[in-house]
Amino acid sequence: MQSQAQTMFVNGQRNEWYGSIWDTYTAAVDAVLTNTINFFDTPKSASKGIERTNMTNTRELSAGEEIDVDRVRVQFIGTYNLDIANILKGYVLQINFGGKLFFESTLDSAPGGGGVSTTGGGATTVAATTIREFTHNNGPMHPEAGFKLQAPHLLYLSSGPNLEVTLTCGGTAPTMTSAANLGTGLFMRIYLDGLRRRLS
Repeated sequence: MQSQAQTMFVNGQRNEWYGSIWDTYTAAVDAVLTNTINFFDTPKSASKGIERTNMTNTRELSAGEEIDVDRVRVQFIGTYNLDIANILKGYVLQINFGGKLFFESTLDSAPGGGGVSTTGGGATTVAATTIREFTHNNGPMHPEAGFKLQAPHLLYLSSGPNLEVTLTCGGTAPTMTSAANLGTGLFMRIYLDGLRRRLS
């Protein structure tokens, strides 16, 4: 373990670590989603904390940073099941780098691998007049979930303003369910997992 740690850090040359780059898209109840949803357009700031994104630049890694992406994940947190289903059915995920398409898949092929999950439902009022379902995930809660890329066909990303991650709906974009009909709004994260490097 010590020898591996030594190879992942070379003083004055590089630092390597496993992790993700991520970005979050949110929408309110009743919101009509757009046909194209862009990620990584707004970097981390005082109004968009690290829990929403860890990118410090718009559509690019910081100078000297690289990542070998080996897994793509899409995760919903606290979003109503029907809204998740409509988004999964309606959108395709595309990743362009340097103006060229490197990844394309429907969202259900890139499960999130985590989140809050259970089965069944529960009453939302003391009188039990409304039942809310309590399963809010894209795919299984498993660390291996996600669209897995195998070496040597990893998605290599480096610094430069050339990363485009988009969701595209070819039909009518869905409308989020209203609060009166159990809607909770949309909270959706996209993760690009892999080995990260910072070069000096």
